[in-house]
Amino acid sequence: MPHEIRMVEIAGKPDIYRRAAAEGRIKPKEETIERIQG
Repeated sequence: MPHEIRMVEIAGKPDIYRRAAAEGRIKPKEETIERIQG
């Protein structure tokens, strides 16, 4: 799911988190998404 991966990247997470999100292990928290959006 590219959206999840993108949000993790925007959040400035390390590659490990990006890979985990890509594999569907983790999902960015809604709170983090809200901060990113403004």
